[in-house]
Amino acid sequence: IQSVHSGHVLDVPEGKKNTEVCLWGANKGNNQRFKISPAGNGTYRIRNKQTKQFLTCSGPDQGSKMVFQDGKKNDPNQLFKFEDIGDNTFLIRTCHGFVIDVENWETKEGAKVIQYEKNEGKNQQWRMQDPEDLTSSSSDWEGGW
Repeated sequence: IQSVHSGHVLDVPEGKKNTEVCLWGANKGNNQRFKISPAGNGTYRIRNKQTKQFLTCSGPDQGSKMVFQDGKKNDPNQLFKFEDIGDNTFLIRTCHGFVIDVENWETKEGAKVIQYEKNEGKNQQWRMQDPEDLTSSSSDWEGGW
């Protein structure tokens, strides 16, 4: 899952469980691979290959951090909707009405990922990229595992 803004990808730092999500340069590691699975009613769950944990919104407020946690049945904080804005690019909506956002428009490695009010910024746009070839635009990629 690649940020349009910086070209970096979602990353679970050092593959550690129960940690905040950040952006990092692509390295094809399992800590940067995700399986996106339908959860019903147009929602999806995003699971990391290395930790087996799910992307989770840490709270209901604007600015709440995105973290990876163990799966919790029917937890709305682990459900996301993808809004296709064209060219294999998406906004990822949280259950709180916000979208996933790169905090403060950061472009450096380690930038934090939060939920924020939709503002049309490229720091809120994401591409689903094949982890083996981040220059490709594979819209039918199913998680690489």
